[in-house]
Amino acid sequence: MKTGFLCTVAGALAIIRAGQAHALVLEAKSEEQALRADVSKQIIGYTACIAKANLACEASGASTAQECDLTTATATAPADAKGKFAGDVAKCDGKVNYMKKSKTFTPLAAYQAIGCVGDSDASTGGNQPYTNMNTYQAGAMANAKANVKLLGSLLPGALSGAPWNCSDQKCVAGVASTLAKWTAAVRTCFAACENDYVGKAGNGGGGDLPTPCRISPDGRTGGEGADPAFTACVEKAYASATKKIALPAAIAQIAANIQVANDGFYNSASNCPP
Repeated sequence: MKTGFLCTVAGALAIIRAGQAHALVLEAKSEEQALRADVSKQIIGYTACIAKANLACEASGASTAQECDLTTATATAPADAKGKFAGDVAKCDGKVNYMKKSKTFTPLAAYQAIGCVGDSDASTGGNQPYTNMNTYQAGAMANAKANVKLLGSLLPGALSGAPWNCSDQKCVAGVASTLAKWTAAVRTCFAACENDYVGKAGNGGGGDLPTPCRISPDGRTGGEGADPAFTACVEKAYASATKKIALPAAIAQIAANIQVANDGFYNSASNCPP
């Protein structure tokens, strides 16, 4: 089925747990700030990349059921008719390097510099930090793929009724592709807002409150107290996505997951061990 992006957003972005008091505020243009901003950018890019790979794999499938598994990069025939799925996933994986913007940090120091974000053990209460930036990267990518497999059956059911009445792959794929673009656009709005220290894109960089970069519960506009620039960005993303097609109610859950992930990444206290 054509739902890689949905699962990835619910998983890859939600692996970062929220905790909004006394956020780790980084100095503008510092190595730490550049590193964190780049990791955020890579999350967005990786989500888009594996979504595209999943959609391409499912295009030749026999039904709207999930036939391509990102956790193993394998497919059930006739899906992946061109045999490119494993290679496409590998290309996505190969582009990720959370240490890319590190100039002086070791993998441990880099991870500590951005507050030891993420949760390495979902079965244990609270956030369990990863050992360093490399293991955090691996965990984030694995969680993204696992959630595609776990949640991959949601979209066809959501689109089975009006106004979509999707019963074929082409219909589901069209909505999935639109939602993927909307998700990437909204995540870009968040990243721009959180990395803005001069009041052009939301001014979320200099404080420890999540309010300036807050989306509405329905995902269509800015939330209560949101900066006007951030609100305008979210509204533009929604307007662009709905020019030709209505988006399913699932965008509300995706928006909520993005907000939780964003707050956990940018608006939380450091999770590093004392």
